[in-house]
Parts: sequence; structure tokens; C-alpha cells
Amino acid sequence: MPIDIIKREVDCELNNFKSDLVYGESNEFNAKFYSGNTSFCLVNETLQCLIRNNGEIIYQTNFTTDQDGILSFN
Repeated sequence: MPIDIIKREVDCELNNFKSDLVYGESNEFNAKFYSGNTSFCLVNETLQCLIRNNGEIIYQTNFTTDQDGILSFN
């Protein structure tokens, strides 16, 4: 019986992320993901992204990291 691991210790480094946005402004940034136990990049790994507001999921999708463990958001 196959078992999928859906949660593990992962570290993330954000580059060019803006914590404060002006309405209509874009927030283009990269996120590099590492295995928290080993600090190795998570290459070609699928990660689930959830954005919640007051406990309600307002956005949900899956992303796959590239050969360097990076996701680009824009």
C-alpha cells in the first residue's frame, strides 16, 4: 500500500518578497525550499500552497520546485 507524506520539516528562503503592498502593485518573488533536517534543496518536489483568511481557505494550489528547489511567484 503506497503512503504519501503530506507534511515534513521544510525551510524556505524568500528573495525579493515585499511584506507591504500597495493596491494594484505586484509582488514578484522567489522561494527556495530546503529539507529542514539536511538543508538539501527540495528538487522537483510538489508543495501545497494554502492561503487562509480568518480560517477560511481563499486560495489553494500545488506547485513543483525546479532543479534548484525554487518556485517563482508573480
